[in-house]
Amino acid sequence: MDRECLFCGTVLDETRKDSYICEECDYKIKLLKQITKLDSARIKIEKSVKKHLRRDCSYEEERDNIARKIIKEKFQFGSSDETCFALQLEKEHIRYFPNYKIGKYRVDFFLPDMKRIIEIDGEIFHTDEDRDFIRERSIMSSVGEEYEIVRIPASYVPNYIIKNLREIIEFIVDKRKFDGRFRDTRWDKQYLGEYLNLQSYLRRNKR
Repeated sequence: MDRECLFCGTVLDETRKDSYICEECDYKIKLLKQITKLDSARIKIEKSVKKHLRRDCSYEEERDNIARKIIKEKFQFGSSDETCFALQLEKEHIRYFPNYKIGKYRVDFFLPDMKRIIEIDGEIFHTDEDRDFIRERSIMSSVGEEYEIVRIPASYVPNYIIKNLREIIEFIVDKRKFDGRFRDTRWDKQYLGEYLNLQSYLRRNKR
């Protein structure tokens, strides 16, 4: 007896023996999950702007742009933090590709115009420094030495990336070079903290 898709009734292909839905419905469900995640991220980042910058700021246009890219270009995001990061990239008109394959690895964000690769580090990921080093060297050998990898802690998203993401990324890269820590991403969290402290100091002295 033929098995049918639970959603549309299409007879399932024999290759989908362990599934109860057809390939098309499966794709639509995955799209819906991405859009739902995007809507939650938009609410999250708008609340963050209101709380930390004390002003209202709509990310509706950015949300719609990303939704179109999810549908037409098959953009995918691994977490709510990555989706918030994409919303800020859209806000600052920074061209990007999420979940981008480089060699045998995938990176969270590839920024071709800035020549930057961004990794959003969760607490349970990227804890093996030797493995991270090998991974980063392999990525760099694939994209070329003009690129830089920058690590942003997930705990800083979205509260601290909303202030000037492009400037944050460049500050981290420049500070590494200034301190003689060329491409040493282990210091990125510290440098992000230094940037935020500097901005806080400048704001206080403007008053």
